[in-house]
Amino acid sequence: EQKEKPDEMKKMKAQRVWRLLHDWHLVPGTGKDGIIDLAQLRNWVQSSREKAKAVDRLEVCDITIGGVLAHAPAEPDGSWPSIPVREILEEVNSEEIKRGFVMGICNKRGVVSRGLREGGRQERELAAKFKLYADKCQGRWPQTAGALAQVSADYFEMGKREDADAEAEG
Repeated sequence: EQKEKPDEMKKMKAQRVWRLLHDWHLVPGTGKDGIIDLAQLRNWVQSSREKAKAVDRLEVCDITIGGVLAHAPAEPDGSWPSIPVREILEEVNSEEIKRGFVMGICNKRGVVSRGLREGGRQERELAAKFKLYADKCQGRWPQTAGALAQVSADYFEMGKREDADAEAEG
């Protein structure tokens, strides 16, 4: 029986860890009731960041944390993301976490289908939704509001491109 090469084992382990992190859709600290415990979430973020920093992987860790935070539930009033996630985005104030959060939001959308001449209607609706989310966060959670405003702006730009494509095919 041949032993696997150490490099091959590292590669396999890295692939398993990557798959685990990218398939992760539950924010740490989420209880059975769907409510996120801020202290548990804060502990997970701090611990993850410390461990990643020790092996010089803080940037990728922060991007991944942001992607996980993108799966947060809404608040009972319909605002999004949940307050514990907003608090973490403010406390940590990491550009990489915010970038991962924005990417995670967009990636959650999945595959998009549209009518032949539909244009960017879907993207305009998403831009409006995320602008409302950003507006609700503006005063108390400016970092979160900024990230949500970026999502809104990105969807607005995508909508303009889809409109132009539909008009060109028209």
